[in-house]
Amino acid sequence: MLLFETGIWVSDGKWHHVCITWESGRGCVQAYKDGVLINSKTAYMRGRPILPFGIWIIGQDQDTLGGGFTSHDAFHGSLTEVNVWDRVLDASEISTLANSKCGSGMKGNYRAYNDFVPYGGVRKYKPSCCEQ
Repeated sequence: MLLFETGIWVSDGKWHHVCITWESGRGCVQAYKDGVLINSKTAYMRGRPILPFGIWIIGQDQDTLGGGFTSHDAFHGSLTEVNVWDRVLDASEISTLANSKCGSGMKGNYRAYNDFVPYGGVRKYKPSCCEQ
């Protein structure tokens, strides 16, 4: 497996917007923090498909296929409004998401935040600015 180091640091006690895009045809991957492009790479896993029927694991390092989870590899912090699109968002869309209160209502067309089911001790969190 190839890793892409984003260069993004968010462990400062503040909320941040992070967006990672990847386009298979050219293998272009981009990492944004708070609407600003931080890192990009081309020819990253070019032409590789994302296979259907997988399991989304967010905030944990998987040491073996389908398992090998350890608490010291787990993300410690808060995540909210995780969304997945079936296309690459452009820079202006990412900026809008990052700079609008709670993403201006834009929801992922492949998977939206409400589609994700927490497991273990995880709870879904919605900041007060997002409650309507």
